[in-house]
Amino acid sequence: MNRPMVKFIAVGAAGIFAGQALAISTITVPRIMKELKEDSNRAIQTFGDMYSAAAPLQASLSLLSGIAGGIMFYFSNRCPRWLLGSWLASFSIPFTLFVMQRQVNNKLLKYWSTKKEARPEKVKELLKKWNIYHGLRTVASLAGFGVMLSILVR
Repeated sequence: MNRPMVKFIAVGAAGIFAGQALAISTITVPRIMKELKEDSNRAIQTFGDMYSAAAPLQASLSLLSGIAGGIMFYFSNRCPRWLLGSWLASFSIPFTLFVMQRQVNNKLLKYWSTKKEARPEKVKELLKKWNIYHGLRTVASLAGFGVMLSILVR
């Protein structure tokens, strides 16, 4: 097994995921919230477009980083930092599937896909909740990336 390559994949995928999550939190979400004040349907459109573009890449990066980090845990004498880093880097997958998907994503994406007129107060509530949940994913991914980086720079 080429351990340097697995390390590169684990840390690289975690870093790209964390960077994209941070960009969404600091650039896209404020834009969506600004649009929400003017037109909830436009905010839903921006959210849906962003989500459909980002979700496949983000899910792949999270999974890849988690698996590669888990492999490094196994092959590095069970270093707990690899386990912690890979868990934090892949936290977004179960959190999205079991919390966000049911509570907010499906509802927001239904408005987006059907072009159904959205009630502004309901959209505002859902987007605020999504923003909080995405913030948790962003913090976890940044922490996972940081933990993995700390292993490399010892």
